[in-house]
Amino acid sequence: MTNIPLIHLKDGLSIPLFIIHGGIPFELVYLATFLTGIVGLTAIGVYKKYPAGTWATIVTTVVVSFITGLILFSYPINAWPAILFGDYQQIHYLKFVPGGILFAIFALLIIRKVLRFKPSVGDSFILILPMLAIIQRVGCLVNGCCYGKPTDLPWAVEYPAAHALHQIQIDQGLIDQNSLFCQGVHPTQLYMISGYLIALVILVITRNKFQIPGTRSLFGISLLAMVRFAVEFWREPKTNVWYSVSWMGLSFLQWSIIAFVLVCSLLFYLKISKLNRTNFTANQVIELPFLNFMIITILFVIVWQLRELFDFVELLMLAGIFSFSFVVILIRIFQKITRPSLRWLSFTMMVVAFFAMSQQIIETPKDSLTTFKKSNWFGVGLNAGAGNYHEVTRDCNGNITGTYDRNYLVYGGDFSYHLIPKPNQHLTAGINVFYQEDKIEDQNFADSYQGTVFNPYFIYDFKKVGIGAGLHYSGNKFTSYDANYFAPSYYIRLGRRDKLFTEFNLMQNFYKDGASAIGQLALGGGFGQLDKNSLRCGVGFFPNSRTAFFVEGNILIQDFIYLKPGFAIGDGINGSLGLQVLLGKNRKKR
Repeated sequence: MTNIPLIHLKDGLSIPLFIIHGGIPFELVYLATFLTGIVGLTAIGVYKKYPAGTWATIVTTVVVSFITGLILFSYPINAWPAILFGDYQQIHYLKFVPGGILFAIFALLIIRKVLRFKPSVGDSFILILPMLAIIQRVGCLVNGCCYGKPTDLPWAVEYPAAHALHQIQIDQGLIDQNSLFCQGVHPTQLYMISGYLIALVILVITRNKFQIPGTRSLFGISLLAMVRFAVEFWREPKTNVWYSVSWMGLSFLQWSIIAFVLVCSLLFYLKISKLNRTNFTANQVIELPFLNFMIITILFVIVWQLRELFDFVELLMLAGIFSFSFVVILIRIFQKITRPSLRWLSFTMMVVAFFAMSQQIIETPKDSLTTFKKSNWFGVGLNAGAGNYHEVTRDCNGNITGTYDRNYLVYGGDFSYHLIPKPNQHLTAGINVFYQEDKIEDQNFADSYQGTVFNPYFIYDFKKVGIGAGLHYSGNKFTSYDANYFAPSYYIRLGRRDKLFTEFNLMQNFYKDGASAIGQLALGGGFGQLDKNSLRCGVGFFPNSRTAFFVEGNILIQDFIYLKPGFAIGDGINGSLGLQVLLGKNRKKR
């Protein structure tokens, strides 16, 4: 349906501003907004000579956070937990720009700390932001959303009867049912476009006035916030949902903007009053390609969990930026672990070494109580597993009533704390958070279960024995037979981890291997070293008393990066892959 906003002329005539055909123009403008932003930010990274993988990670993090904030802030905050765990009914595609900006700012602050990125990123972003806001508001104007309050000003905008504003004004008694057009309203989209243009001009004119890193971005974001604060006086409250709740003549959003600008002003003062200021350059950026890969993968898992919230254009943009980032980071990883002159030969040797791991026994240094130091570190990992198995159903007498092929999928992440309190002791405490899905592929019989699972656990390894336990909690059932929301996990090991051990665990690796890890009985060894390469193989117990042979590796591919592949065959084919990064592994305490 066509919406035609009109401008009133003083002589009573009206002229059309735009002819809009459905939502397609808005979607195109929306796409153009993000393409402009991504291209602009990428160009800034090239101009500043930032490490490609690190900059790709930062840009991807900010873009994903901005899009997520746009959507989440259009829902009440008390609905966020249900949205994050997939337990929600109504899905809409409204956008709330301040929410996107807020998410992007927090994400930028966090990602800089994680990557130890010292140069001022905000100063690079600040010129892009008003340009994106202008393009976005052009889309709002064309689409007829974010309109203003009624007014008799000569530049008032009218909408035809097909527009949603028509019914709102009928309910408010401003027009009658037979009116062909709405009463004129403030073109708040044009107000914001004009305000953002002025802010952009000011930022360009004053670009050499801000010598202290970070002050330019604080000044710019405050300018943009004040534009929105001013326009809010003329904007129709119904277009802001609950953010337009009024108190002392100001909306909730306006009070939030005041608080935000005060915080920016305080930070501005602290920056200009700081005595020791350092301007960091691109040469001082430490690139961590494996950490970049981990961050991008975590973001991808989050987006996948929230995928139903995004519309087609958003999914298209996210798929593009993830693909680009993964390619850039993988190239940087390849460049980091190989020498330029022997790059392809090194790659070939790495592939061969991966499939034929060295089993050389390296002598372990003897323990010394006089030189021993406690050590601790954190682990962050990503894991995924998929496969299939057979399910057999029986009646009360034990007779088989059906045989079905099931397939499963698990993916998620883990966070763990590691402590070496004494020689030959290793305490691990952590939590796995993952999504599981298990279903039958049969047209005549449908059964599936899925949900997000939380698995806190601990493991205490001694020299010749290890014990562990944990608890799985899911909002959905674990099996197709009853509603089991809780499931335990156990772990016991006999033998030395660095040489040869036998192990039994119950759902210890369920977060990574899914159905193939309901129970595992294994033999393993560490090739003469503790907490480095290890290999486990044995029998995995599936539901319905089915079994399969499995092999799993724990491969140290760098000082603080573990690759964890796994494969099981017998009752179907099952595979898994994990990646873990150790943070602070070399930090030691007495």
